[in-house]
Amino acid sequence: MSPVSCEIVSKGKGLECLSKALEELEGSRARVGIPGKNGARGGGAGNAMRGAEREFGSITRGIPERSFLRAPMMRDLVKKLERDGGAESMVKAIARGGGAGALEILGGAGAEVAREALRASGDDDGLAGAVGFDVKLKGGVA
Repeated sequence: MSPVSCEIVSKGKGLECLSKALEELEGSRARVGIPGKNGARGGGAGNAMRGAEREFGSITRGIPERSFLRAPMMRDLVKKLERDGGAESMVKAIARGGGAGALEILGGAGAEVAREALRASGDDDGLAGAVGFDVKLKGGVA
């Protein structure tokens, strides 16, 4: 996939160019979470399992659902991007042909939203440090 570069100030064509650049990102993604390769703590479940239990709860273990990914992303991600200038940076990256750069900004902001949610809960037990993100472009890794 060859990057599309846009001149934002062009008369009437800037949005068409951005639209084409966004279409080329279809099938690409930024993924936020706790990777399964993080180590176990004290002989118990690894960070990924602890994160899943926190996110979805566990009926058998009596652990309530306490979302640090889904709910905070829906509630806080766009606000964070707007507040920190990430939305504008994403548009600029896409306009320069940097779809991967835009997804990096999105993934980084998403990871920070998840870390903030864990820290705000008062019982993150070190999980905030395990949150990360990766980017995959259609046809390969960024």
